Amino acid sequence: MKTQEQIINEAKEAYESHFEDGKEVTDEAFRGHDVVLDKEELEKEIETKKVEEEKKHESLEVLREKLVVEAEDSLKQTFGEEKVAEPHKKLNTEEMYEELNKEKEHLSEMTNALKEQQLSKKKH
Repeated sequence: MKTQEQIINEAKEAYESHFEDGKEVTDEAFRGHDVVLDKEELEKEIETKKVEEEKKHESLEVLREKLVVEAEDSLKQTFGEEKVAEPHKKLNTEEMYEELNKEKEHLSEMTNALKEQQLSKKKH
């Protein structure tokens, strides 16, 4: 295991070898490493990148469409065909009153039937 002093010394050496204290970076340091740009090569490279990206986009679009179809099929298998609710009939006040009375009659008949059922159970 390295001691703290060894680690510090290695860090100093690495710093000095990479940054060389006191030297400033100038254009002269890079004169031998000039970058030459060729317009035609850059245009070719850009065109090939463009074609590659268009192919990627097309394949992703095909994949998206396939996923949509599979999702729709899965939804139909899970929930069946979509059922559309019938629109509600709008009633005027007279029709509402008539419906209310019919519902009251139905409920009173149900309660009477339940009462009779309970009475018949008590007798037996």
